[in-house]
Order: sequence, then structure tokens, then C-alpha cells
Amino acid sequence: MKGDYPWKEQKELLYEENICIASPWDFEWETLPTLPRIDYFTDERMKNLVDIWWYNNYKQSPNINIQVNQVETCKEMVINGLGYAILADLVVRPYPELITKPLYNHLGDPITRKTWMYYHEDSLKLNIVHAFVSFIRTLDVKKL
Repeated sequence: MKGDYPWKEQKELLYEENICIASPWDFEWETLPTLPRIDYFTDERMKNLVDIWWYNNYKQSPNINIQVNQVETCKEMVINGLGYAILADLVVRPYPELITKPLYNHLGDPITRKTWMYYHEDSLKLNIVHAFVSFIRTLDVKKL
């Protein structure tokens, strides 16, 4: 699962990804509110991360021109020059033609989102679950 959720049982961090601006053109931070932004429906935690960052850095609302339902659609629109987006850098890493700039919080730390594997300790008694958890531990999931 992406994001931190309250969980009293077992969890293992699979990977952590930086949140960034991805743009088809170079930009200056101060011009961002005037540029066309492509937004996508995401989980509430990611939306809050982005909103908190935005309103800590800008007084005006973003210029959201297009709202889509999936991050992949959003990415394709950015690639095709329709605007910039705020998303996880893993989504746009394979596209070196895009300009990406990481987001930082008020302390200067990169804003990230973690992906976890959550499970119940008792479920490991099932061979299939135990095998799956063991298999996932051997992978570098971020590279998949």
C-alpha cells in the first residue's frame, strides 16, 4: 500500500519515492501558479501531501486546466506538452525529456511517499503467504 496507515501488525517498507514536478518545459518555481497543471485523482494522503506543499509555497491556487482519473493518463498528457503535474518520480523516471524537480518541505527535506507491505503475523502460517512474503523480500520492488 502506498502511504503510511495505522497498523499494529507486521509491515515492511518496499520502497520510498520522491514527489516531484514533472514538466515538458523548464520553469522557474515562482511561475508555477500561472502554468497549466494536469491533476489526477489519487488517494487522500497523496492529495494532502501535495496540497500542504502547495499552500506552504504559494498564496494562489494552482492553475489546474485538466483533471484526469489516472496517473498514467496524466503522465501521457505531460509527455505531450499539455502541462505539468505533481507526482511520484518513479512514474516519469523513464522519460529523460521531461524536466523533473523534487519537492521539499519547510525543513528542506524531500517530500516522499512510502510503499509498504502490510500483513498479519498469523497469516505467515499459511505456506502460500509465507512464500509470497519471502519472495517479495528478495526483490528490489522499486526497480520493477
